[in-house]
Amino acid sequence: MKILHTADWHLGRVLHGVSLEKYQAEFLRFFVDLVRKEAPAAVVIAGDIFDRSIAPVSALALMDDTLAQLAALTQVILIPGNHDSAARLGYGKSLYTDKVTVFSQYAQVGTPVVLRDPADAGGDGTVNIYPIPYLEPDLARAYFTDEVSGEPVGRSHQAVNSAAAQRIFTDIASRAGIGLVVAHPFVAGSLTSESERDISVGGVQSIAVETFRDLSRKIKYVACGHLHRPQTLFPADAESDYCVRYAGSPLPFSFSEGADKKSVTRLEVSARGSKQQVEISEIPVPQPYKLISFQGTLAQVEELAAKSSSAEPVFYSVEITDPVRPENLYAKVKQLLPNVMQIRYVATGSFKSQTTVSHTSLGPAEVSQHFFTQALARELTAVEQATINEIWEQLRIEEGAL
Repeated sequence: MKILHTADWHLGRVLHGVSLEKYQAEFLRFFVDLVRKEAPAAVVIAGDIFDRSIAPVSALALMDDTLAQLAALTQVILIPGNHDSAARLGYGKSLYTDKVTVFSQYAQVGTPVVLRDPADAGGDGTVNIYPIPYLEPDLARAYFTDEVSGEPVGRSHQAVNSAAAQRIFTDIASRAGIGLVVAHPFVAGSLTSESERDISVGGVQSIAVETFRDLSRKIKYVACGHLHRPQTLFPADAESDYCVRYAGSPLPFSFSEGADKKSVTRLEVSARGSKQQVEISEIPVPQPYKLISFQGTLAQVEELAAKSSSAEPVFYSVEITDPVRPENLYAKVKQLLPNVMQIRYVATGSFKSQTTVSHTSLGPAEVSQHFFTQALARELTAVEQATINEIWEQLRIEEGAL
């Protein structure tokens, strides 16, 4: 049985003021053709279908057309991510064809989509797919109670995802075949990029790689969204047949992803019964544009511009390192590289120190704290820091509920 795993389409994304819609449409055409060619039993989309909770009308139309084409070819299973609005993504799901399944409610956790191999009379070749919508701890904990106390579980990503896992373990225990989980968490040990939104609660955003591993070892694969770099994580047990996999975004959404090899993940379920295995392979996604980071002098930028002859669009992030800042720097670089998206001036010798204060790897709360520290010329008190963290967490919750 074959399944295709993808995630993080971020339809409606704008990169430094440039709409990526035409490039995303190009990917979706490729993906529909790929599904037609591969003929999988199902397509799994692990969240962040849209870039923001209130998606542009054009992005909605693009998704609507794509779903219609995919539904004509195979079963489609999707969940909302932290960028999506679960309520909006799930609207009208009762009217969908049975070929499109949207898991947008916490109450659906533990209910599988069952795929059966027509050639398997005994049922051992069954694949039970357990979708989990993105779990916002402050909202999801009310839906999951502690088995002993009966109280809501802890306010953390680990607590709510562990509770969701227990519902899955209870259900799969009485089922034939293996289990696949579809989720949208940050798994500890993963590689990040600059384009993912911070989901920290109380300073912690990660869950353990073993979270969805059941004692019976029926769960073989966790299809994840959220992180944009394709990667596979395994538990400490070197002989384990369980893994967590991020399909990654199909297109680069930050210059930190410029060298990444984007792909769709292909799963092939083979053999029968307890020895059933999931084989993973990557299907490369053609890239309709490139993101290139360049560091050097203005003269070197002139050399770069003279050599640039790429057929596809190339967008640049440029850091100028002349000892003395060139006059009309931005105008000159823009004239040389019309597709430049970022221009920074970093004097020779100060590049390393400049990098250490970059905010690209900081969360919004940390950036805010740094701003007030600079503006007030003093360190913030513990109460002030806690207030900033609380405000940002409340903003995230309200945006996710839109």
